[in-house]
Amino acid sequence: MNYNLISTFKHVGDIHIEGKNIYFVKSDSIQLYPNYEVLKLSEYWGIYFSKGLINVYTNRSYNIFYDYNGNRIESFDKINFYHIFSKNDFIYFDRNEKKTKYNSVILFDDKLGENFVEQNQLFFTNNNFVKSCDYKIGKILWQFDIKLIPNNPHNDNYGKHADWQVKKFIGVLENKLWVALNHHTIIALDLENGELVHQIHNIPTFKIEWLPSAIPLSEATVVDEKNNKLIGFMWEFYWEINPQNGEIILLDFTEDFLVQKVRNDLKSFVLTDSHIYFASHHDIKVAAFNRALKKIDWFYEFDDDDNGYQSRINKIDGNDEKLGVLTQGNILYIFEK
Repeated sequence: MNYNLISTFKHVGDIHIEGKNIYFVKSDSIQLYPNYEVLKLSEYWGIYFSKGLINVYTNRSYNIFYDYNGNRIESFDKINFYHIFSKNDFIYFDRNEKKTKYNSVILFDDKLGENFVEQNQLFFTNNNFVKSCDYKIGKILWQFDIKLIPNNPHNDNYGKHADWQVKKFIGVLENKLWVALNHHTIIALDLENGELVHQIHNIPTFKIEWLPSAIPLSEATVVDEKNNKLIGFMWEFYWEINPQNGEIILLDFTEDFLVQKVRNDLKSFVLTDSHIYFASHHDIKVAAFNRALKKIDWFYEFDDDDNGYQSRINKIDGNDEKLGVLTQGNILYIFEK
């Protein structure tokens, strides 16, 4: 397997890849690779790329929706969007009423914490609770108090004395909501009633000096719907969780990765049917981990980015055909198979 570097762009703020189309923010405009200006920007705070539309918003919560051809669709004031399904279908926080809504339906009398949507269910955190809401009708279906989770190991490297905290909603598999917590722990809650089904932490066979014998980083886990499993990948470690019984298998590639001076240093990676594409801060590389062969079959080492050094990678996006790598020095590298 081989990717070729085909283009580089300086002064890039963000990147979004939809199939074969590569969109990026550069010089106050949204551009479509290679050189088509989709939209000229002015006085914006941020950009949210969603399926079918782009939301350009200001720091005063003024939002303008555009399609991917740059046509203005609609505008909204005093709104913070959580999930945009279409131009007139979304979950948002109304800054005037101080409420979270789905269209005109009131869901919650405050802002949301961590949140995730699956079909008609909105999952979100509020204090120490995980809540499930049917957002179509505004009904809370259940809530689960994470303080009730037993046996807190208190082994998080950066907060050993902390209570349980939700780090990320991983997704839904086998009618269970999978949630990444601190302290190297993943739980699964029954989708229907919110009861605790699995609590995954210990990996007795995993022995390394700088980590406990547990999941290396719970939030570096994603759902693989096609193969009905959860996949985790961080540093030199790869793990799979069986969503039916919660069993976990971890593989340690420290020796193999050390030879190539590469490891995964970002908890966000690109998962495809055949590969995991990831960013390494070792000599600044982007690499591909072959899921079937369980080995790295391609990597690219970056040169000096005109700053006298090579900036670390900030974001990676793409698929098995195209790959975009954005560095902290705001340089975008585009690869193509």
